Amino acid sequence: MKSVICYGDSNTYGYDPRNGLRYPKELRWTTILQKLLGAEYEVIVEGLNGRTTAYPRIDGEYKNGLPYLLPCLASHKPIDYIIFMLGTNDCNVDLNLSSKDISIGMEKLLDIATKEILSIQDYVPEIILVVPASIGSNYLYSPFADQLDELSVIKSKELASLYKELSNKYGCEYLDCSKLEVSSVDSEHLTIKSHQELARLLYEKIRS
Repeated sequence: MKSVICYGDSNTYGYDPRNGLRYPKELRWTTILQKLLGAEYEVIVEGLNGRTTAYPRIDGEYKNGLPYLLPCLASHKPIDYIIFMLGTNDCNVDLNLSSKDISIGMEKLLDIATKEILSIQDYVPEIILVVPASIGSNYLYSPFADQLDELSVIKSKELASLYKELSNKYGCEYLDCSKLEVSSVDSEHLTIKSHQELARLLYEKIRS
């Protein structure tokens, strides 16, 4: 059985923007991906609400995606695939990061996944670097509006080209999901339709 680690934020957790809870398990992209891949694969969900690439947050140091990554990988080894989908929370106003800073944060995660991982297993997993859905332009009506501004939207859109550069540098697979539909409720979280589409795109990437 091949293992697939899904390392992400609330859109990997399955946050439901309609009620602030969680989409039913069968509607989440991780569950749909598992069904598509079948019994030869184990999809392991490592999604945390509010997780950044590699930066501390005022509302919780544990939301920093960097220090947890290697322990996470060690607890699930051997690992065959890692799917990274992070960067949305890094666009928040309070972090005051540029899109380049966010890319640097993602690069730190890729360093762990391609170099430090050799301390826990003797091969590098296949890595899929996913550009998260861009923040919607109606963010002013979002319950998270106090964390967002126009620069947040711009930075989220700039990640596509920066992540493409990283994928070329590290030789990993690249999947641009920046145009996936986000909910009109909060301008950040994937709709049910987008969960289905993301699962299909990742399935095609893995099986190809």
